Amino acid sequence: MRNITVTGLGILLVLLFGPAVQAELQFVDNFEGMTVGANMPYNVPTAGGGGIWSTNTGGTSGNIYVETNSGSTVIRFMTTSDGANSRGFGFADIDNAIENTESGILFFRFCIRVEANAADTYFGIHALSGVTPFAVAGNSPQNYIVAGFRAVNGAGTSVDLVAIKDPGAVLLAGLTRGQWYNCWIDADNAANTFDLYISPASGPAGPPTLPTQADRIADDLPFENTATYGNSPLMGAFFDTPRLSSTTRSTTQSARTFIDEVWWDGDAGLVFISKGARNPVPANNATEVPLDQVLSWDAPDDPNVQAVLGYDVYFSSNQADVQNGEPSALVSAGQTALSYKPVLAYDAHYFWRVTTTVQMDDPNHTVLEDPGRVWSFETMHSLPIITQQPADVIAPAGQTVQFAIAAESILPASYQWYKSSDRTSGTPDDDTLISGASSAVLTLSTISISDEAYYYCKVYNPSVVYSNAASLGVKRELAHWTLNQTDYDTANQRYLDSVGGYHASIAVPGNTPVFIDGIVAPASNGAAVFDPNTYGIVSMLNPSEFTGQLTLSVWILWDGTPPSEYGNVILQKGTAYDTWMWSLKLRQSEGNRAGVRFYNNFGYSAQTANLIEANVWTHVCATWDGTTIRVYINGNLASSDDTGTLGPDTLGVMHIASGDNLPGALDEVRIFNTAYDATAIALDLYYPVSGKPVCVNPGDPILALYDASGDCIVNLADFALLASHWMDCMLVPDCIERPQ
Repeated sequence: MRNITVTGLGILLVLLFGPAVQAELQFVDNFEGMTVGANMPYNVPTAGGGGIWSTNTGGTSGNIYVETNSGSTVIRFMTTSDGANSRGFGFADIDNAIENTESGILFFRFCIRVEANAADTYFGIHALSGVTPFAVAGNSPQNYIVAGFRAVNGAGTSVDLVAIKDPGAVLLAGLTRGQWYNCWIDADNAANTFDLYISPASGPAGPPTLPTQADRIADDLPFENTATYGNSPLMGAFFDTPRLSSTTRSTTQSARTFIDEVWWDGDAGLVFISKGARNPVPANNATEVPLDQVLSWDAPDDPNVQAVLGYDVYFSSNQADVQNGEPSALVSAGQTALSYKPVLAYDAHYFWRVTTTVQMDDPNHTVLEDPGRVWSFETMHSLPIITQQPADVIAPAGQTVQFAIAAESILPASYQWYKSSDRTSGTPDDDTLISGASSAVLTLSTISISDEAYYYCKVYNPSVVYSNAASLGVKRELAHWTLNQTDYDTANQRYLDSVGGYHASIAVPGNTPVFIDGIVAPASNGAAVFDPNTYGIVSMLNPSEFTGQLTLSVWILWDGTPPSEYGNVILQKGTAYDTWMWSLKLRQSEGNRAGVRFYNNFGYSAQTANLIEANVWTHVCATWDGTTIRVYINGNLASSDDTGTLGPDTLGVMHIASGDNLPGALDEVRIFNTAYDATAIALDLYYPVSGKPVCVNPGDPILALYDASGDCIVNLADFALLASHWMDCMLVPDCIERPQ
C-alpha cells in the first residue's frame, strides 16, 4: 500500500497568504496497469487500497474504457443513448473505511471533454458494500452518493457544479471542459457534512496537490441520503453519468468524463494551519442566533506567526460588501481583541469576516495580511413557532371537545381561532372568526352537527403564523335507506333516506323500481331490485369528510347469477375507475357462493372468500379507520388490507348498486362516519336483524376457561360438561395429573 503525506510546509503550492493543510492519503489507483482501449476490468482489486472495482452499465454494453489522455492512462465513461440507463464505475469495501465517528478524504482528478452535447456527471463517496454494489440494471446510482456533487454541463465550454443535496443551488460556475481538475471531498461522517475543494490541474497524472482557501467551493454541505445511510461507514467512491432524459440532457453517447489518480484517507480530514482568524462563534451558517450574541474567533495557529498586529472586522447583511471589503462593511479596524459585539435584529441574515494582519517569525519579520473567509448566520425569528399542532377530533353529539396548540415566541404571543369549511388554514377572510376564542386552547361545549368543520389558530406577536386545520367529526349514522316500497317517493322518484336526508334519485326518471320481500319486518316489499334504470344516485355525501373514517352496512340477497367480469356495484363513491374513492362490489362466485371486494385503485383491496350463499340474505359490512380496510360477512371478519389509501374523488356522486344489473336485491343500506369495530358490527348491525349471535373474539381467555363445548358460548351445556368432569375425575384411572 502506498501512502503519501502532504503538508503546506513541504510543498510550495500553498499561496503565501493561504493556509497549510495536512493529509495522509492512501493510493487507490491510477489505472496505469490497465490495457488502453479495453473495457475497464470488472471486479478487479484496487491497486493499493484493497476493495473492489465495480462498474454499472445499467444492463447495457459497458462503455467504460481505459484511454490515454494528456499522456497518462485514465478511465473514460460516457452516457447511454437508450434514455433509461446509467453508466458509471467506482470502488467499494475499501480497506480503510470512513467510520461513522471519523472524517476522511476522497481525492481524484477529473476532466469533462469539450463538445457541444454533454450529459451531467455525479462524483462522490458512497456507503455501499458488496462485490457488485452498483451493477443494477436501470438503477440511478447517483442516488447512492452520500457526500459528493453533480457536474451540470452547460452550453458551450462551461460546466456548473451543483451540490446533489440541492440541485437548484449552483455552487460554482465556469469550469472549463477539457481542463483537468483536482478534487477533494472532505467528509465528516460524525456531523453528516462535507467540504468540497476544486482546483485546476496541469494534467491527469502525479500525486495529489494541496487545496487552498481559494479552492474551497463550499463548507458543511449536508450528506445526501442520511436517512438511508446515516451512521454507516463510507466504503468507497462512485463516478456516474445517470440515465438520460431527452428533455433535460443530451441523448447522444458523445459526452465523456475522465477520471485519474484516485486517493483515499479513511482516518482524518483536512487539517488547516491558518495565518488568519479561525473557529468563528457563532459557527458558520448558524441559525436562531440570539440578539445579544458576541462575535468571536480564535487567533492564528500557524507556528510561524510571531505576532498578530490587528484584526479588521467586516460585518453586513450584504454578502458582496463583506466579500469585497467595502468601507461600509468595515465595523472595526486594527483591534486586538478576539471579539466584536454587533447590533443585531430579528429575522436577519448577516455576513462577516475578519482580516488578520500578522508578523512572521523570519529574518525580515514579514508582515502579511490574511483576508479571512466570509462567515454567515441567521438571527432568531420573531415569528412565533408552533411546536404542537391541533389534532383531529371525533366525538358524539353533546360532548365537550378541545383543540389545542403550543407555540414558542420571542415576544408575547396572542391567539385567535377560526372555523373553516376546508383544510386550508390561514385564510381568515373567507373563514369564521370564533368570538372569545383567544387562548391556546379552543373549547367547544355540547357539540352538534352544526359544529362539524375544520378549526385552526392564528398566532401573532404581531408577526403572524397559522396552525394546521384540524377537523371535528360528530360521530353518527349519516344515512339509512330502508329500501321499503313505502319509503319510495313516487312523486319525486327517489329512495328516501330516513336519517340524513340524502335521498337517492333513480338513474333514469320515468322508470318504476321493483320491490321484493326484505329481511327486516315488515318484510313485504321491503327490499329493492336494481337495474340500469333504477339504481340510486346520491349527491353531496362524503361519509369520511370530517372523520377520515366510515362504515358501510348492507343486506344482500344474491340470486346466484355470476357477477360480471369486473364485479357488480353494491355501493360506490365516485364513478371514474381511476379516481373513485371506494367501491364495494359483488366480485366473484363459485357454485352457489359469491364473494365481495372493497377497494380503490390506489393500493387497497380487501377481497373475501366466497362466503355469500345464493338466495340467502347476507349481511355485508365494510369499514375504513384511516389506515385499514376491513370487510365483515355476517358479523365475522372476512378480509382486510392496510397497504394504501382511499381515492381522491371526494366530490363524486355515490351509487346504490349501479348500471351493471346487480344480480339480486339490497335491503337496509346504512352509512356511518366512523369505523365500527367487530363487536359493534355484530351487536348493533347484524344481531338485531338476524337474531344470531357472533363470536367476535374466539381467543378470549374467558372462553378458554369456561367454554367446554367450544361453541363460543358459555351456557348450561358447558356447566353440564364441567359437572360430568367433576363426577368422573376421581375414578380410576384418575384424570388429575399430580406432581411427582
